[in-house]
Amino acid sequence: NLDYDFLRENDYVFLMSRLALKIHKYPESKKTYKISTWECGLKGATFMRASEMRDDKGNLLCESEAGWVCMSVSEHRILRPKEFKFLCETTDKSPSVSIGRINMKEENFCREYLPRMTDIDMNGHVYNGVYGDIVQNSLSKEDFEKGFSEVKINYMNEILSGEKISVLREDTPDGVIIRGKKDTTVCFEFEGIYR
Repeated sequence: NLDYDFLRENDYVFLMSRLALKIHKYPESKKTYKISTWECGLKGATFMRASEMRDDKGNLLCESEAGWVCMSVSEHRILRPKEFKFLCETTDKSPSVSIGRINMKEENFCREYLPRMTDIDMNGHVYNGVYGDIVQNSLSKEDFEKGFSEVKINYMNEILSGEKISVLREDTPDGVIIRGKKDTTVCFEFEGIYR
């Protein structure tokens, strides 16, 4: 029960740093689904959280693993888990998909991206939903037609208002990798594995 107000009063904010999602079956509209989420441990400075979506018969449709970092709002720095005073119980139950490194071997220029004012959050940087838009606008019609069964996104360095990035792409035998870079600094990486 650590809600937003409680965390802010205690100078904490959680930011998603990595997400891996596996889609077993695409959800349909006008259906009822149950979404569950739980804490599943720590990896270094990362708080791990898993989620799943099931239909009304209990069949697994999607599952995910997300890595979150805790930051001090006033100091603008990542905290180690031992510095967070409110650790919760975790479970060993893990999804079949996991976060991890994305290995891009070949950086092919795709396009440039310059944040618009509507892309910027109250902290002055691009909010995480926009990264999905950047990726989506860098995919081909063929990518959409094939669809993805697994996706990963790693947020590595923030993009601030006015900072132009290069969007790079690599086609792999199983899918596609997209990387956003400002100069030599990697801001984010995405990997999609085709169905």
